[in-house]
Amino acid sequence: MSTFIPQLLTTLEIIAPIFIIIFLGKLLYQIGLLDQQFVTTSSQLVFKITLPVLLFTHFVTSKMEDLPYYSVFAIIYIGITILFLVSWLIGKLVAHSKKDVGVIVHGSFRSNFGVIGLAVLDKLLGSEGLTYGALILAMITPIYNALGVIAVTFASNAHLHPLRILKQILLNPLIIACYAAIPCMYFSFKLPEFALDTGHYLSSLTLPLALLGIGASLRYPLRELCSRDALIAVTFKLILAPLVGLALAFSWDLSDSWRMSLFILFACPSAVVTFSFADAMTANSALAGKIIVMSTIFSLLTLSLGITWLQFVRI
Repeated sequence: MSTFIPQLLTTLEIIAPIFIIIFLGKLLYQIGLLDQQFVTTSSQLVFKITLPVLLFTHFVTSKMEDLPYYSVFAIIYIGITILFLVSWLIGKLVAHSKKDVGVIVHGSFRSNFGVIGLAVLDKLLGSEGLTYGALILAMITPIYNALGVIAVTFASNAHLHPLRILKQILLNPLIIACYAAIPCMYFSFKLPEFALDTGHYLSSLTLPLALLGIGASLRYPLRELCSRDALIAVTFKLILAPLVGLALAFSWDLSDSWRMSLFILFACPSAVVTFSFADAMTANSALAGKIIVMSTIFSLLTLSLGITWLQFVRI
């Protein structure tokens, strides 16, 4: 214990800047330097341009041959499916209305890995962490989109359109970036230096823009966050989900860095996109917003504790 506290403080120092930028985004929004137009535009720029470019450049410039694709894929899909089913059961038991079920489920299993997870991995593991994060992001995008639509659609009594879900997945810019990188990886094609430099410049915009955008979208003040359903979803997201992820990660023969990466995937706060889903499907978007804000605030502590424990026990 005498060395755990200093290690925890060191971890907090490493990941605190990520959350400082998030809360800076909230402050800038409150004083009027950022507005809803910035949130919308920056989100579109990150989702459609800079984040796909980040994935593409890391895929084509990294050695991907020896990565444990099948083990990581199995852990991710088994873990997310377990969390989806358990959170659905909990949502059915505790939600005040049917529309709230989908919001609780979506907020409980879907992580903001594409922004906060990548930022934490970048700080902890550097370029290696971003390579692992790019692979994880490529794997989670289809299942997150599919299960997210299912959760909110069933809860709101809307019609489920499998072909529309498939189209959304296949035309997702992150998936397209992965498709585009596969031939380059397979044929060992090297991009010109100017193209890589351009990609790195664009990629460097991703995390600052996305973190500020997250902060600017955190609209609910602390005094309005008291909600039993939100607290249940946040507890599930920040405590149960990471434990499931760790249990699965330790069930496979993986490196310490991969276990850390998978822990971060499952321990990240709820994704901001869960609010958009709820709003579009006329579900309880207020509840979704509270889950996002609470999980983002408390994840600084839970992420720091989990990362410190993994480092402390020398996995």
